[in-house]
Amino acid sequence: MKTKIIILSALFLVLPIATHAAPAVSGVSGSVNDGGSVIVNGAGFGIKATATPLIWDNFENCVDGTPLQSIEPSWVSQKTSGAICTNDAYAGSHAVKNTAYYDAVKNDGSTTINDFSTNSREFPPVNEVYYTYTFKSRLDSGDGYGVGKAGRIGSNSMPGISQYNGPGTSAICSNYNWFSQGTAVGVLSLDGTNNVMPYYSTILNGSTFPYYGGGSGVRCNSGNNYCQPVSDVWTRQEGYRRNSSPAGATNGQYVNTLDGIVAWNTGNNYITKPAGQTWDLNSVLLPLMFTNMHLGEQVTMVVDSVYADNTQARVELCDNNIWTVDTRKHCEIQVPSTWSDGSVSLTVNQGSFKSGDQAYIYIIDKDGNVNTNGYPVTIGGSVISPPPTPTTYNLSNFTQLTTDWLKTIFSPADVNKDGKVNSQDLGIMMSNWN
Repeated sequence: MKTKIIILSALFLVLPIATHAAPAVSGVSGSVNDGGSVIVNGAGFGIKATATPLIWDNFENCVDGTPLQSIEPSWVSQKTSGAICTNDAYAGSHAVKNTAYYDAVKNDGSTTINDFSTNSREFPPVNEVYYTYTFKSRLDSGDGYGVGKAGRIGSNSMPGISQYNGPGTSAICSNYNWFSQGTAVGVLSLDGTNNVMPYYSTILNGSTFPYYGGGSGVRCNSGNNYCQPVSDVWTRQEGYRRNSSPAGATNGQYVNTLDGIVAWNTGNNYITKPAGQTWDLNSVLLPLMFTNMHLGEQVTMVVDSVYADNTQARVELCDNNIWTVDTRKHCEIQVPSTWSDGSVSLTVNQGSFKSGDQAYIYIIDKDGNVNTNGYPVTIGGSVISPPPTPTTYNLSNFTQLTTDWLKTIFSPADVNKDGKVNSQDLGIMMSNWN
């Protein structure tokens, strides 16, 4: 023990300490089917103070044709009756929808009907929000012209208004974004109002909707047609906003994605809450809004599998064994119930995976770090990971670690197999010293 303490103390005196190592998954056990219980073991998951998310709703309590708010009062309608329960679900039996249409009877061009018939849901004020859902839209009649508006992260800056716009409001984009100020997509206006106001455009009639109004439009990842969601096809949309802390500091971030493709990322040194602002994030808005339609047009929008939390830390079940922009096309958010640095317990959300499908488990920590290679599981099967054989380390391992310290290379000293030799490897060695 004395030798271990002397070596550890000496190393901390002469070597810099690396941080932000990616999570590593070493084993999975449980039943990998919808509603099943699974435990994921490993290292570097980080700490999540409250394991359960702020919101998880697959709308399975819905009754077809019934307003969502009458079934779940926490989802407050924003116009008319709000979203309506439907059996046109992404997974399971139910989802919620809105059908917007131009009033052909009035024929005065004054408004569309049900254009903002959506719902918002509040939670205690927080500094950051990760928000995701599955979504599709369908042209029922007309020429497909109009502006669809994606889901939004709202603030408490203007109660009753800032779920949709106002200081601190952010919208999740898919294909086209609309913004004022004439600036690049996603850039915040200087006074903190109309923060990140992207809209979506969907291929409904063989071409994308024209983007509307006096702003400018830009495709996410210009040149990549995958960013254009197709009529009546489900997509996964994600948004993450971290407020500057303190207000005015260059440490905020905003990211949004469509089916794993990053549409916009400010980086983690952006001012997302200007100096002097006192609002926090406290709500999400469902993406069931469509306006500026032509006469006789009708569009149906459906949303399912809604998840929101005050951190990026989460678990995903994906169809590819490598986590990259090019491969992360189909992922299902999972629902954690306990979380520690080395273990996560969760309830399986099978989503659209079918029994027998091969899938891979990923752990994302609070900083967005993720295990690059997923841990393989079979949907519908049971997984029993045997207890790992204890590995011990000695002076020769320590010597290799000092030689390769902070290098990104293949090395025997990279004992947690994350591609880097750093303080995490040192900690594992010291905990299993022989």
